[in-house]
Amino acid sequence: DALGVSVAIMKGGKVIFARAYGFKDVDGKIPLTPETLMQIGSTTKQTTATALLQKVEEGKISLDNSLAEVVPDLEFKLDENWNDQIKLHHLISHQGAFYDYTPWDDMPSDDMLEAVTYGTFAKSYFLMA
Repeated sequence: DALGVSVAIMKGGKVIFARAYGFKDVDGKIPLTPETLMQIGSTTKQTTATALLQKVEEGKISLDNSLAEVVPDLEFKLDENWNDQIKLHHLISHQGAFYDYTPWDDMPSDDMLEAVTYGTFAKSYFLMA
């Protein structure tokens, strides 16, 4: 776990300020950089819900849309109907029934997280009824 913070300020879609403070390791030997990948965990839920609700307010999407409509490339191998049954309102109200496990220690990049989502998760994990 990192013992610090990374800050970025964007203006007009461009990063105008980026700085990191603190250390990546608990011993304080590896300094953080603006490029250090950090686990932000559950804070993404609020950010994602806010962005989603903004799209709903703009009329670009509905909370009744299914995962199949929004993320058509995500197919669950254990039951091909899951992505049709799970609606966006299920996700932002924590009713999607996803098995919650992501091996963060083995994720040095966003590409690996994407590979787990579309690969390991979609092929092997399950929904809880």
